[in-house]
Parts: sequence; C-alpha cells; structure tokens
Amino acid sequence: MTDPQTSVAAPEGAIGPVDPGTTPTAAAPSSPTAVPPSSAAGPAAGSGPGRSFALWFAVLAIGLAMYLPTLHPSITWYNSGELVAAAMTLDVPHPPGYPLFTRLANLAVRLPLGGEPAWRVNLLSALLGASGAGFFALWLHRAGLPAAGALAMAVWAMGFATFWEQATNAEVYTLEVLLLSLYLWVGWGPTDGRFGPGRAFALGCLTTLGIGNRPTFAVLALALLPRWQEIGLGKRLDGRTLEWAFLGAMVGGLPTLDLYLRLQNPERVLMDPLVGRGLDGFWRVFTAADFRKALFVFPPGELLARAWAWVQFMAGDGGPALIILPGLALWHLARGADSRPASDGQEPTAEQSPVEAARAASPRSWLAARLEPAMLACLWILLVNSGFVLNYNAFEAQTMLLPSVLALCGMSGLGVARLTASHPALGVFILCFVAAGGVLLGHSRLTPRDQEAVRWAARMTAAVPRGATLLVSNDVEFRPLWYLRLAHGFRPDLTFRLIDALGPEEIEVLRQEVRTRPVLGSLVYPPDLRALLRPHFLLEPAGFLTRLRPLVAEIVDAPRPGGSTLRLSDGGTLSVDTPQIKTWPIATAATQGISESRLRAVSYDYTLFPAGDSSFQRVIGAFLVDAEGKPPQSRGVLTAYDLHRALDMLPGPPAHLQPNYGLRLHREFVLPADLPPGTWSLRLLEIPIVSTSPEIFPTGLPDETLLNLEGATEVFRLAHGLGDRPLIRAAPTWEQLVAGWRAPDGAPSWLDLGPLWLD
Repeated sequence: MTDPQTSVAAPEGAIGPVDPGTTPTAAAPSSPTAVPPSSAAGPAAGSGPGRSFALWFAVLAIGLAMYLPTLHPSITWYNSGELVAAAMTLDVPHPPGYPLFTRLANLAVRLPLGGEPAWRVNLLSALLGASGAGFFALWLHRAGLPAAGALAMAVWAMGFATFWEQATNAEVYTLEVLLLSLYLWVGWGPTDGRFGPGRAFALGCLTTLGIGNRPTFAVLALALLPRWQEIGLGKRLDGRTLEWAFLGAMVGGLPTLDLYLRLQNPERVLMDPLVGRGLDGFWRVFTAADFRKALFVFPPGELLARAWAWVQFMAGDGGPALIILPGLALWHLARGADSRPASDGQEPTAEQSPVEAARAASPRSWLAARLEPAMLACLWILLVNSGFVLNYNAFEAQTMLLPSVLALCGMSGLGVARLTASHPALGVFILCFVAAGGVLLGHSRLTPRDQEAVRWAARMTAAVPRGATLLVSNDVEFRPLWYLRLAHGFRPDLTFRLIDALGPEEIEVLRQEVRTRPVLGSLVYPPDLRALLRPHFLLEPAGFLTRLRPLVAEIVDAPRPGGSTLRLSDGGTLSVDTPQIKTWPIATAATQGISESRLRAVSYDYTLFPAGDSSFQRVIGAFLVDAEGKPPQSRGVLTAYDLHRALDMLPGPPAHLQPNYGLRLHREFVLPADLPPGTWSLRLLEIPIVSTSPEIFPTGLPDETLLNLEGATEVFRLAHGLGDRPLIRAAPTWEQLVAGWRAPDGAPSWLDLGPLWLD
C-alpha cells in the first residue's frame, strides 16, 4: 500500500503539507502562476518525523560550526556581564528580569566545561540560537517551503551579523528566537484543525514562557491568527484541549513565579533591592514599566530617519537581498490575482476539505486574499517588532531586531518560492546563493573577539588607588567590574557607587568620602554629571578617570622656570611645563588572553595667567601627534587628546583671582593600547570658538547607525578614556582645526612639546 504522505496532494490553496491521516479531496486545477509554493514544489513529500529531525539537525550543525569558533571568550559590553552575574548568583537583572534565561544560564555555568563562566553562557546562547533557527526552518517547511529552501533561510538568519553577535555572547535574544520559532512550528497545527492534548499543552507552555521572557511576545504571538482562522481552529476546540492548553500555560508560568520570589530577596545587587518588592513592584519589573516612558518619544522627522537607518542596518548586516526579496514578494502578491477560492457566502459542502470549509465560512480581507498565512505571520512579526524598536529610545536598540530578521528571511523564502513556482530548483538555488552571501557578509562584520570590556576594566582600574570609590553607571561600567569580581575576585578593595541619578543626598555622601578616600569617575554617564559635580568639587583628570577633590585651587604668582608659553587670543598666556609619560602596571588577574601589561598616559601641567575672565572661557586642546603632525584616530575620530576649558575646572567664578596671579592646573589623558612605538610630541593649542561645529565635533561616531548612536558613543568614550571630552573628527577636519589660527600678534597659536619617546 502506498504511503499517504507521498501520494496525497495538497488541496487547492493549501500552503502546507497535508498531515498524515487527512482525507484527500479532489482539487480543481489552477494556473501555474497562482499555484502556492507548497503545491508547486511539493515540500510535503517524505516530510515525516525523520525528515523533520534531519532538517533541524542540519541547521543546528551548521549554526554550531559558525558559532563555536567565534564565541566571545568572556563578557562584552552592556547586558553580558549583568546576565552572567545573574546566572552565577541567581540575582535579578534589569526588567523584565529574564527568569528563564537566568535559570538556564545558571545550569550552564555549572557545566564542567573549559573557559570561564561567561564563555559557558555564551555557549548557551549559541545553542539557543542554532536550535531556534532549526525550528524556524521546520516551520517554513511545514508552511510550504522546500526543505532546502527552509534550511537556506535559517542559515541566512543565523549569518545576519547581529544575530551572529547575539548567538556568541551572553544575551537573551536567541532564547526569544527559540521560543518564537517553536511557537510558530507547534502552533501551525494540522490542516484538519485538530489540536491534540500534546500540541495544546506545548502551545500553552510556549505562550507563557515567551511572555515571561519578554512581555512583547504576547503581541508577536498574534501572528498565528490567520493560520488558525484558515484551519477553523476556533470551532474545533473542545474542553479537553483547552484544559491541556491551560495546564501548559501554568507550567510555562513557573519561571515568572520564580522571578516574583527572587525579587523578594533583600540581598540583591544587580537591581535596587527596593525595586520589585510585593505584587505591585513585581508587576512594574515584569512589565518593564519604567522603560515604557522611552516609547513613542520621537518626532516624525526623527522617526523617518530611524526608519531609513533600519533599512541601512538590515541591508548592511544581512545583504541588500534581505530588503529586496521581501519587497519583490509583497509587490508581486499585491498586484497578483487571488490564488485561493473566494468566499461566496454558501454553506460548505461535504466535498470540501476542512481548510476550504473554514475559508468559505469566513470573509477575507484584500490583504489576506493575496498573502498566505505564513507570509501574513512574517509580515505581522516584522511590523510589530520593527515598529517597537523604531519607537523605543534605548541603547543598542538594533539587538532587539532578531524577530524581524526571521520575518524578512521567511518572507524572502516564501516569496521566492512563489515567484519561481514553475521552476522550484531555481528558487532553491536563489535562496542558497543569498544565504551563502549573507553568511560571508555577516562573518566579515563581526566585532573582534578581543575582550574589549575586560580590557577596559583592567586598564581603567590600573591608575585607581587602593581603597578608592568608583562612580560608575549601571548599564555599561558596573556590570563588567561586578562580573570580574564575582568570577575572578577582581579589585575587591574598590567600592562601586552607581550614579545613574545624582541628588543632594548623594552629593553629601560624596563630600564625606572625598575627605577620607580617593573618589573617581569617568563622568561619561549621565551626560550632565560634570555640571552636577562642578559646584561642589574640583574635578581633576587622573588616568582614565576624573578625580573629585575638595574645592581648593592652586594659585601662583609666577610661572615655573623652563616652561614654554602659549599666547591666547585675548592676551592671556599659558606657561606649560614639559609633558611626561606616566605608566601603571595592569593587573593580570581575570585578564587572560590580554597581552597589554601597562597603561600609559600623557601628563602635563600649565599655569594660566588670564587677561580677563574671557581667558577662562578659552578652549584648550592638547593632542598627541607623530613626526608628521598626525594624531592617532579610530572610526573617524581622534583618540589621544585632551580638550577642556579652564572654567570647567574652577571651583567657582574666577573673579577672586587678583591681577598678575595665575591658576595652576594639572591635565592628563590615556594613550591608545595599540599606539606604535616611536617619537611623538604634544601639540598644545587654543581652539577657536567658531570651530565648535558638528563638522568638527560630531555628536556620535560618524560610522554608527542611528539605532545605536548613543550607546556606541558611550562605549567608545570609555574604551579610549575620553570621559566627557567632545569627540573630534579625524582628517580633514583635524587640519581645519589647527591650520590658519593665529594669536593677535601673528604668532602661531600652538606649541609642540616634547619629544615623547614611546617604546
């Protein structure tokens, strides 16, 4: 007897393989251009459990072959350190708390595998991402895409540069991909509309697991409604099926219950212990209530600019085909004829299949008449996920776009299958070609696996005295330091004080600490931190950081002998001492694989003799330059410089200074780790106020996407020790900055001090 899986044809208009046991019905012939991909390519042939497992395993194997050699060896910036720390301690990370991920990560860190705890959680992300892509391929195949095409689209998604980054890093987004893909695959359901107890239980469990991981999953889950309408699911559910779905939902809600219990722990560190207490506090954390104020804050013009940045980001990380193919598919479907039988309002006949009967019993919109449920599901996920990200003002917003990547890949696969329905082999070739190109592109855009966050923590603390207090921002500074302390006992002598907000009470605490111990901070975040601190402290550069000192300025009546003089445009002068190179050893604990062993900084002192209050307003720049007068640069901006106003360092107005008296100031800035050896010099100059234009002083990195402008800039400032100094564009604006500016007497407005020898 012939296997019904290989002999039963799909009903007209069906978009998925016919499940075993479904009674075949006669289907009227249709034109080749109107044949859905499932009936044209016949993906149902031989698509039994063994075939499905082979497809999933093939995607998993390819994904691990991509991800394992490129795993980050340790933590990265932002959430990575926090999530690994939460895995190690079962503390609660930032809202919505991610209870399922932290529990899975807690199991991962206990595995007896090589590498440090962060590496094991990175491995978990890789397994989740590759597994999720495998179930995404199974769903596409069940929805009508040939197995080879489904595999290609899953590989294309895994090769998307941001997907690749998230799958090789301790992040929650690959778990979201797994839950969403499983939900689509399980919830697609058989064509006869029957949901057995196992499927109902799994669907209920996945729904609450997904919502518990990220509440926005509840909106993404609506993507299956067109499919359920197509198979008439609502009319075929019975009480027993609903009971199993409810039971599954209860089981899937256990991690959320676990989150509630963990929020009651008063010993939490990663989140303020007072946040999340009780039912009301739990609800605020679970729904990320404090983050919702960052939604829908962009005016129309900026929203359009972000939408264009989204297009550039998708095309840049996945290739132009990721935008072109879905666009072509939608255009073709929108202008084409309906390939499904229209509803004529008549009662279904006995000859109709369950799917055809469900279609006939319910009217369909113009959009639904032209898009198959799988295409509608992808379009819904794309609009919801991308719409949320475009309207959400958050650092690293582009990392949340993985569901949109899946949707674009799914639309590409389904669209190409329809466009090449009469030549299915050509469609598979196109999909494999773009997937291979996408993987090569994604690999070329991966960030270096150089442990930048760990290296920053080691370099930043090298010049910090023992027993000091560090003012750190919660998002990007505290998390690497806290992870290194938990995993490697790094700098236990330091006290961390979070300064995401600074009020009068915190200022008074800092006043007391400054009298008894060193207090330092990067002053990168919040952006107005220097302005908040300056009325209360003398702010002095110290290596990577700025040191808070009591309000005592050094007033002198004569310059030191042997100094060089720089004339200011208002007649004031700077008497500059010879600059020096300061060096500190870098702690080797917790920095395996980091070759750098010391931190270097340029230190210089000068005395300002003002001609009037305007002298304190002058912008003074000190730039490290090579023998040809060129400064170091990275990503289009300079990296080894100091830029400030004397007024910014004063404890108060300069009116108390007497004529012919000067103010002595200390400055220093760190040098890039990769600075080549040789002879350098320090170029000191006055920056004209007219030069403070965006062309010279950009608000963010010139090459960064608008979706992550602030976050990337914050990390760049930290990694290069720029603190709150403004960014300066590299050539040709560097030449514009230093060329042609003269003091009133015609003398050049800069000094070249040195030489400085770097070995």
